[in-house]
Amino acid sequence: MKLLGCNWHAAPYVMLARPGIGSIEELRGKSIAASSPGTPPDMVARAALVAAKLPPDQVKLAAVGGDRDRFTALLGGVVDAAVVSNEYMP
Repeated sequence: MKLLGCNWHAAPYVMLARPGIGSIEELRGKSIAASSPGTPPDMVARAALVAAKLPPDQVKLAAVGGDRDRFTALLGGVVDAAVVSNEYMP
């Protein structure tokens, strides 16, 4: 028998936003690049919204490819925020 484990203490994702957005509440009416519904980036985005008491129907969750695609969409101004792997943190 083989077991697989992980010693991460948190999800390896962050939500980054364009300049001028200082809180999750400020994403109301704006777009967040996540990933397909039910994937870890989508779940992180939804959990962040719930924690901020911002209903998910108050933002547009966009299914945008992988981490690099979501980060590029944020840098290019296509979306207002993006959930990406924490390796993209400045």
